[in-house]
Amino acid sequence: MFVPSRPKAGEVIMAGLSAGIVTEAEVNTGMPGTPSRFSGLLANPATWSYIWAIAAFLYLVAIYMGTLVIRKKG
Repeated sequence: MFVPSRPKAGEVIMAGLSAGIVTEAEVNTGMPGTPSRFSGLLANPATWSYIWAIAAFLYLVAIYMGTLVIRKKG
């Protein structure tokens, strides 16, 4: 069984803290990659306007053709 020792007077205990030189490779590994064309396209609000307009049109066509039927409960 591990029993931690008590710190001596004036001693500072900091778990998991390490200092050192950070290289360029370490900095670049934490950076996000360049976004793809598709993710850039989905970030554009105009794209979502087109998606919602097409979805609404297809919904109305499905109701008109009888594919979707809306009935009242009861």
